[in-house]
Amino acid sequence: MRLVPSIDLDGPRAVKRVRGKPGTGLDLGDPRPILERVASLGFRKIHIVDLRGSVEGRPTRWSLDLAKEASRLGLEARLGGGIRSLVHAEEAARAGASEVVLGTLWALNPVEAERIASTIPAWAAVEEGPLGEAMIRGWTQASGISVENALGIVEELGFQGVLYTYIPAEGTLAGIPVDRIRDIRSSTRLLLAYAGGVSSPGDIKVLEGLGVDEAVVGMALYTGAISWEVAAGYA
Repeated sequence: MRLVPSIDLDGPRAVKRVRGKPGTGLDLGDPRPILERVASLGFRKIHIVDLRGSVEGRPTRWSLDLAKEASRLGLEARLGGGIRSLVHAEEAARAGASEVVLGTLWALNPVEAERIASTIPAWAAVEEGPLGEAMIRGWTQASGISVENALGIVEELGFQGVLYTYIPAEGTLAGIPVDRIRDIRSSTRLLLAYAGGVSSPGDIKVLEGLGVDEAVVGMALYTGAISWEVAAGYA
């Protein structure tokens, strides 16, 4: 299993929100030193989330610039947030993203999502809200699609993997929902990345034991709950 550090961007600044709510969590400032640290410790991939892009419906220049910098440092950059068309996905790829993440698009325009997934390595973001629905538009709107049905949809669209986020735990350091993750793992044949509530090296070992392919980690790294050196052991 691979651990992938995440950088969430609110405009030009790196942040880490609690359950995605603006004004909560951490303001980490300039994301470039974080990126440099990730590269220097031997990580292979960085997960970049464009928070403003997810609301505005297109990638912002800040996320595209950060993907470019990540590529320059030799990192694989996976970029999500606001990618709502093949044009956006191609723009991200030209900037240096090696993978893109589609959340809203697979729910609202699956035909376009399938076009992207057949052209550029793409992951589907299936992000579970408190009522068990997949959330879209930067977690501000329920899709009306259950997580279980969402997994079936994205598997048919040709994605290479699923990024499953358990929103109630995101940014809380509350631990991971083991039984739910087990259900998700048994429900999809795609590669599976998990995010939400990861709080300790023990959680990482549990995810590995559940057959999760990637752990996407932010708050635990930025607060020291998981040391960067321990995390790098899963790079």
